[in-house]
Amino acid sequence: MADPGGFKRTLYPPSAEKGPVPNGDDVIAVKRAISRAGFLKWSDFDGVYGETISDSVAKFQKSVGMEISGFYGEKTHTKLKATKVPKGATHAGEDVFDQTAANLYKNYASGGTKPAKQLVQEKITEFCKRAISEPDWAYSQNRAVDVSVNPDGPTTSDCSGSTIQAFHYAKRETGINVPDPAKQGWSGYGNTDYYECEHPKVTNGQYQVGDLAHYDGHVTCCYQGGNADTSKWFSFGSEPPSSRTLYYRDDFWKVVRPPLVAS
Repeated sequence: MADPGGFKRTLYPPSAEKGPVPNGDDVIAVKRAISRAGFLKWSDFDGVYGETISDSVAKFQKSVGMEISGFYGEKTHTKLKATKVPKGATHAGEDVFDQTAANLYKNYASGGTKPAKQLVQEKITEFCKRAISEPDWAYSQNRAVDVSVNPDGPTTSDCSGSTIQAFHYAKRETGINVPDPAKQGWSGYGNTDYYECEHPKVTNGQYQVGDLAHYDGHVTCCYQGGNADTSKWFSFGSEPPSSRTLYYRDDFWKVVRPPLVAS
């Protein structure tokens, strides 16, 4: 029997008042087990406990007569451990926690995952690097930004909308409650007054991923931390997406640090 061990922690989706939880290998294990139980399409599972896995857990809970919540708690873990792969499926009759899933779950150390802020920063960096590599990302001053769009293909945007997209991408990919830096409900419309006036100014010259720099109504996002010489900034405006150092122009006038995780 592939034994995943005892209950680790309750997993809440992003929509839950108590969630979301930091990512972890235990989430990958649960996804593998729920998939083998027949409630989730098999995939290259990540450690994010999002709405899709929550819905699958809810379906599993209903099938075994449990209270339907979508939260993965101790009772759900006990039920899932005792579940077998259904008849007609590949590996029918085996435990739904295969050895890989069991090891992932057993070895997960509560509190040992990366901090939420670090996870968000990693996704902002990922977004910016991908955007920079997309030569067909078109400039548009109409600011009609679809924040569900990622830079896998052509889209239209401007500097403000692109910054919003970077933060929204991190929110979507991690399941963490990342605040909209423009405070406009992820509308996608640029408004640099919010960026420039609503967040604390960075004064020590040590910049972090997610910091925003401003000049002439333009906003650029830090995707590699460091000082003025070593930090890297995602620039997008009247030119294709590109990587810049902070002082590639002499008229940057403010760097601010919006929150990356809701308080």
